[in-house]
Amino acid sequence: LYGDAHTRNSSSDFLYGNASTGPVFLFENGWRIHTFLTAETGFADYDFLFWSAGLGGTIETRGTDPLRSITGVVSYADFSNTNSSGTFNAEPGRDAVVYGLSARLGWDSVFAKVDGIEIRPSVIYNDAAKSRFTFLQAGVTASYAISVLSFAGGVGNVYLSPEITVQYRDYEGQEPGRNTERHDWRVSPAVRLIAMYDNYTAVLGYMYDRNFSNYNN
Repeated sequence: LYGDAHTRNSSSDFLYGNASTGPVFLFENGWRIHTFLTAETGFADYDFLFWSAGLGGTIETRGTDPLRSITGVVSYADFSNTNSSGTFNAEPGRDAVVYGLSARLGWDSVFAKVDGIEIRPSVIYNDAAKSRFTFLQAGVTASYAISVLSFAGGVGNVYLSPEITVQYRDYEGQEPGRNTERHDWRVSPAVRLIAMYDNYTAVLGYMYDRNFSNYNN
């Protein structure tokens, strides 16, 4: 479950929920395959915006190889044709079949005894009903975490984790009145404090999110 509130533009408030479930298969070499069904929904300005449902699978590796996991998902998203509140405009043609592929790569004990680097590349193809909403998105998230405090005899740790996400989105079609295709860039640096103890995790963080587009709107 997720929600955000905007102090300067409350009509952009957003609510989101996601759930997934499925069996996990364990192999003798320690690898795991998790197949799942997933569903999600979103609300813009407290009015229904979209729902989505799909299926996917994750392969998790075990060992010293940098590749930690690969995930593939196929889903269908259905958008509201009536919600025109805030910055979201209802318009037919947004409904889409969405294909996603992502991976996790990680390295432990890089610069210190208790630290790690993780890189998460991803690709999404949003095959919308209208070409102006169809896009290919490529992105990567790079994060570093180092233990700055241990407690409970070393069982618990507090990590400092700087992170940055960069995404590029290329739209297939053109919007009315435009003679160029749309290209968007998103840059999002963040820093977090992550406390881990046994099976419990608490996160306190700050993120700066900036979007650039050749379309002013």
